[in-house]
Amino acid sequence: MDSNNKTGFLPLISRLLLVGLIFMGDTAFSANQTVANRLISETSPYLLQHAHNPVDWYPWGEEALAKAKAEDKLIFVSIGYAACHWCQVMERESFESEATAKILNRHFISIKVDREERPDLDRHFMAIITAMTGSGGWPMNIFLTPDLQPVYGGTYFPPEPRYDRASFDEVLSSLQEQWNDDKQEMLQSLEKLKGFLAKKLAPPKFGPASTKTEDTDPRDRSVEFWSDRFDWVHGGIGNGTKFPQPLVLSLLLRQAASKNSVDIAEPALLTLDKMAAGGIRDQLGGSFHRYSVDRYWHVPHFEIMLYDNALLARTYLEAYRLTKESRYKFVVQQIIDDMLKRFRVNNGCFISSINADSEGHEGAYYTWSEEEVEKILGREAPNFISDFVDTIEGTVDERSVLRVIYDEREIDKTFNNHAGNLTKLLAAREKRVPPTKDDKILTSWNSLMVSSLASAGAVLQEPRYLKAAEECMADLLEKSFVDGKPRHSRRGDKVGDVVFLDDYATVIQALIDLYEANFNISYLGKARSLAEQMLSRFKSKPGEPLPLTPTDQPSDLPEQIILEDGVTPSGNSSALVALHRLALFSSDRVFEKDAKERLDALSGYLEENPYSSPELLWAFDFRQELAKEVVIVGPHGDKATKELFATVRKKFMPGVILAGVDPANPASSHKWPLLSRQSITGKPTAYVCKDLVCKLPVFTPEALAKILGEMDKK
Repeated sequence: MDSNNKTGFLPLISRLLLVGLIFMGDTAFSANQTVANRLISETSPYLLQHAHNPVDWYPWGEEALAKAKAEDKLIFVSIGYAACHWCQVMERESFESEATAKILNRHFISIKVDREERPDLDRHFMAIITAMTGSGGWPMNIFLTPDLQPVYGGTYFPPEPRYDRASFDEVLSSLQEQWNDDKQEMLQSLEKLKGFLAKKLAPPKFGPASTKTEDTDPRDRSVEFWSDRFDWVHGGIGNGTKFPQPLVLSLLLRQAASKNSVDIAEPALLTLDKMAAGGIRDQLGGSFHRYSVDRYWHVPHFEIMLYDNALLARTYLEAYRLTKESRYKFVVQQIIDDMLKRFRVNNGCFISSINADSEGHEGAYYTWSEEEVEKILGREAPNFISDFVDTIEGTVDERSVLRVIYDEREIDKTFNNHAGNLTKLLAAREKRVPPTKDDKILTSWNSLMVSSLASAGAVLQEPRYLKAAEECMADLLEKSFVDGKPRHSRRGDKVGDVVFLDDYATVIQALIDLYEANFNISYLGKARSLAEQMLSRFKSKPGEPLPLTPTDQPSDLPEQIILEDGVTPSGNSSALVALHRLALFSSDRVFEKDAKERLDALSGYLEENPYSSPELLWAFDFRQELAKEVVIVGPHGDKATKELFATVRKKFMPGVILAGVDPANPASSHKWPLLSRQSITGKPTAYVCKDLVCKLPVFTPEALAKILGEMDKK
């Protein structure tokens, strides 16, 4: 990290050697029971955790910002989330300290933000921190002037000088001293910082690509970029700390399917195998932890996030459809079953995360000693220990993280051999003190889960999954919408005030996925109306990407246009895929025109940054000239009709939309011309079309499979 970027603008603070460290993890609720501060009225579990701190916290809002201006004080903004280990550490060390609170309360206006509730604030200030320090992470702490100009920031601040870093109290004292005694000098320095940040944070440039030859296909260039960075021995990207990266893995799987070349998928499949067998996956529960602290996937950071598992379920399902290997189906089922068991609330939607810590120790809930295993399994223990317990590698506090030690490609068979042992250990684990949960309901994350549930339910022919998807969507539409418009978050009966592009786009995607799973036309209708609402509320110049926040939603921040995919797809990525899919179903050419113009305008950006938006590249598969439309006409309960649906679903075809028409309940041909197809001679009938040209209808799974295979080769 370049220290000049951190300190060169503020000479009086340059002695504070603050290093932006990326720490992610989990949080337990504070035991400090002092008089409650303003956060006691909030809904976020993360903010409520700080409600009894002696710090006079404000939530982000007009009250805090106005007070900073009225009293001419610096603003301290601290951003984190409920599954953040180092957020908990800093709370315990600094925010529960009476001495530190005294400094903050006297000289600063302190604001606490849950990054999951306010991704707009998180993205904006994280971009600033990263530009200033060269890295970022959580807790994210930034100091602002009363008019919201950044002064200084970083991630974790220690309570005393440590590792050549100043203590948090020293940072506070230095900043308040400079603000009180040398304000003009400080503001002059900030003008230089302002210019530096303006260059660093300039919005992406839009426009057509410089060339339009085949070898500039951004999908191919992105595959090449990521393939060069894979660990070809242990899977994953890089050789250190590893994140699952499901969006990158899905890109490789999609391209392998599109080009009919499994070779393209090799690094993705290797990664999926290593992760499924590794300590990063909770081998007893089934879901995945946040990331691995080593290159081998042995030891994770133990928090479990809804979005990770929603996307990983999708990716493993894609791998199953591509390869037909049962182990990928097994992992899909393990993930979803664990989500249904531990994350679902009252047969509705899903909570946000499960903490890493329990009983004061990270991972204590998930790790084992040999003695514990022997006591529970008795004579079966040696075989189980041989297959799952490594006391040398993959340990935390001398306790083992369970993983499949031998051939990860036989994981489903290994689990079958140890089914009884795994059940006994899980039952024993459930008697331990469990980690805490963040039980807020996020619309975008739940929509990702609905998509995976609907797709898995259809492909695996598992009614439980489809029913859960339908019930979660019903729950979202009833409780997370106000006056027909989605809101980003809710907890209990309290619904948040804000919404973001991600919420709209992922809900629309989930509705389309539900339609393709059960062919309830009302889902398509709702997707269409929400898409119209999205384009109306998130206004941009013709052909340009959509902003993060709707134009009718007040904001204290400059407009943000997010193109890069992070751990979840960007709102623009999901929106463009959804608009392209809707255009193929609908007679409304507005969607087709809008989607095409926006994707064309991003071709120049994707040419320069082919690696940054793997989900956005999926939209290319749904362009009119590449997409395939499959329509099955027949009674949905009929065996022959179901066999035609199954023929389509078992084949992984990234650019295909699937429609089902039941002659007993025909859809409006005016709104949905694709659904105007009719059965021939009363038999279940399949139509396959591409670029507005349809093949002759067919009636058997064999004939349908043949046509789909032939179209793959063109």
